[in-house]
Amino acid sequence: MENLLCIKGKIIGKGKPLVCVPVMESSKEEILRETRRLEEAHTEMIEWRVDAFENVEVRMRSAKY
Repeated sequence: MENLLCIKGKIIGKGKPLVCVPVMESSKEEILRETRRLEEAHTEMIEWRVDAFENVEVRMRSAKY
């Protein structure tokens, strides 16, 4: 049995690979503007990089050896 994911008619995990474009803007307004632009350009897949968002605190844990 194949584990496939279908989102808005696009099948992930089979056939032609999809192009995924990251959104790295830091403010809400910039993120919305960029995602609209990518949508108008018919981008296949958009990845929102939450780690670039200014309202998110990223906590790093150091590995203890």
